[in-house]
Amino acid sequence: SGTSVEVQQYGEPLDAKMVVAIGPDRNGDAGALGLHLFWQFWVECTYASAGADLTPLQGGEHVAWVFAPEHWEGTVC
Repeated sequence: SGTSVEVQQYGEPLDAKMVVAIGPDRNGDAGALGLHLFWQFWVECTYASAGADLTPLQGGEHVAWVFAPEHWEGTVC
């Protein structure tokens, strides 16, 4: 779709590439309520336990990227 994605390599303990910006929205930006928002990676309605580069996909999974507060307790399903 032409949307830019920016990733950053993190070392231990994560040792993963993390998405830090999609389009104009960057991790840590303040939302309308003043909450700091971060990109979150969800697979099959479950918050991913590893970075997107370390999460194997078989094909056909429901994958969602959510720009939400760090300890957001919502759901993408």
